[in-house]
Amino acid sequence: MTLKEPAPMPKEFSFGSHVAEHMLEVHWNDKDGWAAPEILPIHNFSFSPFSKSLRFGLSSSDGFAAYKSAQGEVLLFRPHYNFKRFINSSRELFFPKFEYKDFIKCLGKLIKANETWIPEFPAGLFIKPLMFTEEASLTPSLPSKAVLTIITFPFKPMHGSGPIKLMLAFDEAKNATGGSGGHYLPANYAYGMRYLQTALNSGYQDVLWMDSEGYVTETNTSNFFMQWANAKGETELVTPSLRGSVLPGVTRDTLIILLSKNKNVNFKTALIPMKELIKAGSEKRVYEAFICGTEVGIVPVSLIKNGFNEVVLRKPEGEISKQLLKQLADIQLGVTRPSLTYPILRDCGVPLKYL
Repeated sequence: MTLKEPAPMPKEFSFGSHVAEHMLEVHWNDKDGWAAPEILPIHNFSFSPFSKSLRFGLSSSDGFAAYKSAQGEVLLFRPHYNFKRFINSSRELFFPKFEYKDFIKCLGKLIKANETWIPEFPAGLFIKPLMFTEEASLTPSLPSKAVLTIITFPFKPMHGSGPIKLMLAFDEAKNATGGSGGHYLPANYAYGMRYLQTALNSGYQDVLWMDSEGYVTETNTSNFFMQWANAKGETELVTPSLRGSVLPGVTRDTLIILLSKNKNVNFKTALIPMKELIKAGSEKRVYEAFICGTEVGIVPVSLIKNGFNEVVLRKPEGEISKQLLKQLADIQLGVTRPSLTYPILRDCGVPLKYL
């Protein structure tokens, strides 16, 4: 089909407030495999009330980002990492595999169709794939049909430059060790909505969770880092270990790459007991904390609190987070480590080394 000329992007937008005009749609069934991909005007889907996606939560998602460089080139940030996470999440629900080379070609054509909706950095184009089934059944069973769709929209870092306040979920756990928390499944986010709304109503911006064993995990939207003096008196920067209860974020992984090469920072991934975090806060041993993710970038934290449990950060403006934000921006714009970005509109070809 011939696509209409895209309309200009709205001058004012917030995260998810305006969706670009075109979407990708690909259908699959267990007899014929994947049908030909289509780029279509944004439209609604019609569901049976017996839909397996509605009844049994059969859907997987992810969140990519593309940024416009100083030269005007559109760069995907670590697409292979996001794609692997998306496919791994989809395979957990026994959805079919979609090949990376086909995904990149489809995505290139979609971004080209929505090219006028890519804002200037530090804003970017958010890329939201979703896999679900339209199959109708009240019997739990593996999907025999699937739909892959991708929408895009302009976005700005959700919390600006911060700092933000986190509500401490000290009496509830969101993810279990070895569970589905390591996969990008919409169902994982549903449980945290009630607590998040309470936090927003109380003047906080997000919730810091623990897993079923009492270890710090992540916020509703982001990964978590903090610098503290541990029980041995050693100053270290830590982020929670994955263990199936933490989403392996692409920003998190990028910061780990950067920090592992920084000899001036004592960094590690570790199990962080929530009780130890609270104890360290009461003893003023927590120096700096920040959250990170595609939606937020890197945002410093000034306060972590729930009831009588309070962690006041000694460096609320974030010394380390400011340094990392500059390094991250240079990567996203292709200034440094060019192998971590891919020029998606250059030829809509297939990146072979972009990890």
